[in-house]
Amino acid sequence: GLRVLTNAQRQELAAEALDHATLEHLEVEWLPSAVDQVLSLADQAANHRVTPDRIEAFATERLEALAAHRSDRAYRAALERIDLARAVRAFQELKRELGVIDFGDQITYALRIVEERPEVAEELRARYGAVLLDEYQDTNVAQAELIARVFGGGFPVTAVGDPDQNIYAW
Repeated sequence: GLRVLTNAQRQELAAEALDHATLEHLEVEWLPSAVDQVLSLADQAANHRVTPDRIEAFATERLEALAAHRSDRAYRAALERIDLARAVRAFQELKRELGVIDFGDQITYALRIVEERPEVAEELRARYGAVLLDEYQDTNVAQAELIARVFGGGFPVTAVGDPDQNIYAW
């Protein structure tokens, strides 16, 4: 029963999340820029399976060490990251309340299902004889973990990537 958000809907919801979040250090001078920051952090968190709570805790843990730097730029950036994590949390809460998801949620929820219900992965392996993973260079951490959980352990997987599109040197 969940509906997948369009990009425009994600932007509207992120703008609303900024209204709901307690922002102490992030100066929202231009709303589209702040919305982009919220969505970027939300995507990064989903791609790496990190919660806004963990992002906030990590930044908070680093404040004392960052305060000792010659420049206060890193310290201010950490304070802004805390505010952005709060906005991402508000964004996630709004999505839950509205019964909507985005692409990152699709991967995260699918991964959670195969972790909690191994029989789902078994059923998928029984249904397919092999897997072709195209555009591997675009695969993020959560997607790679999903493929490994469902089709790991010797299942025939062929990954195809374009080295000209690979921005990483691996």
